[in-house]
Amino acid sequence: MSRLFPRGDNGEGSHTPGAAGGMALGEPAPRFLTLPAWTRYGVGGILMFLLAGLLGAGAEREAGIAAAVLLAVSLLGPMPGWSARHRLSLPTLAVCVYFLLNCAAGLYSRFGGSAAIEFGKILTAFCVFLAVLLHVRRGEVRGLVTMGAAVCAAYGLLSVDAASIRSFSAVFMQTMDGLFGTYFMGMETGYEAGIRITGIFGNPNFMAGFLALGIFLSLYLVRGAGSRRERLAACLLLGLNTFSFLLLFSMGAVASFVVAVFLYLAAERRERRVSLFILLAETAFTALLFGFVAMPGLGSGQGALGIVPDLAGFGNGLVLWALHEFGGLRLSQHLERRKRETLIAAGVLAGGLCLYVLLGFQLTGGYTLDAGETLRRSVYPEAGTYTLEGDWTGEISVTVEGQNTVDTIVHTSTVLYSGPMEGASFTVPEGTRVVYLNFQGGEGDRLESLSLSNGPRVKLGYLLFPGFIANRIQGLWANQNAIQRLAFFQDGLRIYAQSPVIGNGLGSFEGQLFSVQDFYYETTYVHNHYIQVLLEMGIPGLLSFLFLIGSAAVTLLRRRREGERDHLLPALIGCLAVSALHALTEIDWSVGVYQIMALLVLGLVAVRFARPLTKIDTKAMGILAPALSGGVCVVFAVLLSGNLYAENAYVEVKAGLREQTADTMSQLAAIDRYNWAQYELDMAVNAAQSPNEKYAAIAARYIEDCRALKIYTINHSLETYVYLPMGRYEELFQASREGIPQAASKESTWQQEFNLYEAAMRNLSIEELDKVGWFAGQVALTYEMLVEYNQGRLSPITLTEQNLAFLDRVLALDEVGLNGEEALTFLESVAFDS
Repeated sequence: MSRLFPRGDNGEGSHTPGAAGGMALGEPAPRFLTLPAWTRYGVGGILMFLLAGLLGAGAEREAGIAAAVLLAVSLLGPMPGWSARHRLSLPTLAVCVYFLLNCAAGLYSRFGGSAAIEFGKILTAFCVFLAVLLHVRRGEVRGLVTMGAAVCAAYGLLSVDAASIRSFSAVFMQTMDGLFGTYFMGMETGYEAGIRITGIFGNPNFMAGFLALGIFLSLYLVRGAGSRRERLAACLLLGLNTFSFLLLFSMGAVASFVVAVFLYLAAERRERRVSLFILLAETAFTALLFGFVAMPGLGSGQGALGIVPDLAGFGNGLVLWALHEFGGLRLSQHLERRKRETLIAAGVLAGGLCLYVLLGFQLTGGYTLDAGETLRRSVYPEAGTYTLEGDWTGEISVTVEGQNTVDTIVHTSTVLYSGPMEGASFTVPEGTRVVYLNFQGGEGDRLESLSLSNGPRVKLGYLLFPGFIANRIQGLWANQNAIQRLAFFQDGLRIYAQSPVIGNGLGSFEGQLFSVQDFYYETTYVHNHYIQVLLEMGIPGLLSFLFLIGSAAVTLLRRRREGERDHLLPALIGCLAVSALHALTEIDWSVGVYQIMALLVLGLVAVRFARPLTKIDTKAMGILAPALSGGVCVVFAVLLSGNLYAENAYVEVKAGLREQTADTMSQLAAIDRYNWAQYELDMAVNAAQSPNEKYAAIAARYIEDCRALKIYTINHSLETYVYLPMGRYEELFQASREGIPQAASKESTWQQEFNLYEAAMRNLSIEELDKVGWFAGQVALTYEMLVEYNQGRLSPITLTEQNLAFLDRVLALDEVGLNGEEALTFLESVAFDS
């Protein structure tokens, strides 16, 4: 314990009262005196690691329930009561408000199945925050930071291994899937050839944001280390986090991180900035160096080459430690005594970094292809006709693609040429933003130099950048992912406009996305958390999130102005900055893995730096506050348990393992307060025609409940299994046109509806000939709805040949003049064609 917590709260090496024992003045003694702090944080780290695994691989509700149970068990003892009386601060209040709004938004969402999953994430993260707030002693914050940085580093290392030799990562994924029902093995946890690793959770972008927090926490550990052994451990964590972060190479995360680093430097005390800058330079240098080393082993699978990336992660940490211990520290001490030399050194380092980046873009050479490899390079020519000129050896082929603004948005391209390099010629249309050249050849074929006739030079091999960086920056000035995010943002604001006061509830972006799109695409989140909370929880949600970030920032800046010298303060400002900035373009705050780390950071702010709003030092407060907060978590854990139970029971019903009755479905609907519509719909479909008046009445009420949601899949089920068999055609068409808008951007929506209309007309009997004209008119109304919907869309809806043939016949009917014989002839033709 003396090694883990050698310092007090100021980070300068002096001890605050009680710091050696992990306590500040007034804090109660640990409940388990025989359990050392390193053991408590070791166990806490394992639990947090497991919770992150559950959250990242499809067991969000289970994670929320487990976290709530663990929190409830931990509320016994003197520390939670003391903390509740002394730690009610602005950041604490902000987190509680944000959590409670999420509680409400999960219950009023129309998309309960998604809402339950989303709520499981924030419940888990809130339990982590409460555990930090109620249990962590101020003198032990270094242990908590170590725990957080270690969890980040562990998942970073797993991500690297999953992209290379897959030794321990495969064991981890199989174990998690087998024990906890996660689906790690079903995710893209590997390597985008030549581009980047994808991360153990299958998404490199939020994973990079997650590791960015780990980097700032690790930097604090290095800065505040009191011995060579501590610095070695801290440098290993820092090395693993930075190495993994670089290999993920999320451009949004890198940009946000760079800005956050500048704010980190600005927040540091003036006299310490030189040493921090040197450490940052050392960290960047070693990470880049080992990025070159690891590149050949990524994606190589088993074998000696495959283990290189794993070893490079640890090697990065060791070299960083040696460089810092025997160079950086001494240089810092030397420069801090010489102001002029310090400014010169800082200028040289900053200038050198800028020069490296500039030269990295400019210094290029030839490129040797591997068998089966596709080399993708971008150019930005003016409109016109070009031929490829240059030197190359081997039978190399090239495919040239052009993208205009619409193409970048919808992720399409126009092939301008495809064939051998020799004699390759193509025309670039007006409005083209970027042209991509995709080269393929045999083993050892080489591109020496290449350019477009009277046009730009094609940069092939980048001499100063590792391959994954060179490949990733292609099309940087017309990046389709960045441009498409603008469409996400616009559609998110359209959804928000449908319910501007309280929002649409958790999970509503994915549920309502197809109702507002100008072209079809799939995504679960807006990729901008400010818009995400706005559309889910309205203005109160956005204000609560701003309050969440802002209150923590204000707390830290206020303490800095008061003269706080703890190294942790600027590191947490870096965490807040990268978190707030990356939230503008990425899904970080919608991912449970990230949420628990972000709320751990906020817990650190609340425990170490926040001042209580008021001190209510009463025994009642010490009992009531933990009980109330823990009780809310347990209540919602029970609701999530009901959701899980009903879901599993429904699976058994569908598999024939459990009897399906109207009562069973009603019971499941009552148990599950999130996805109740699923069970009410099932009961309504099966009991709408029941001779039992009680069941028929319940089914009728359930139909109204489900119709009120205006969800396409629900309405289509009612059309198919209730209205059509019962001949309730007016309600069929009403439900159809109510449900279509919610999923209008999907071609299958319209195609299924016209298929159903055709089936309904085939089922008309001779006695219903008088309805043929009316029926045709209703079909025509839906078709007019489609024609109007297609106007102005970037990708219009298309129908199947069967749909079009059916519509040709229906739209040709004269509704007014159709007589019985004509109706009979039409029905016979429909039946015959089908």
